[in-house]
Amino acid sequence: LREASYGSAEGMKREEYRLKYANELARIHNLPFHKRMTSKVIPDGESTEEVATRALCFLKNLVSEGKEKKLLIVCHGGVIRSVLVSLFKLNDRRISIQNTGYAVLEYY
Repeated sequence: LREASYGSAEGMKREEYRLKYANELARIHNLPFHKRMTSKVIPDGESTEEVATRALCFLKNLVSEGKEKKLLIVCHGGVIRSVLVSLFKLNDRRISIQNTGYAVLEYY
């Protein structure tokens, strides 16, 4: 699973990104949860909702093909976070996936 697309900001260093898009990041940070899910910092990038939709489509296909199998899926923490927020309608500010972190999801 690919990480979120940052559009024209791809390849920027984190600090450069935060400085260049400080106003947009602050605006989105202050939005209600449901608005943050669909908002984009960069117009040609992906929103949290778009990342979750893309990842969930992939996961549903994978699960349907791999019934009765244990699967290991490797991806960026932002993708995991987006999926968890979307599936469980969790507050995105309360979920943190650390580098080299993991999440175990069981599907019945």
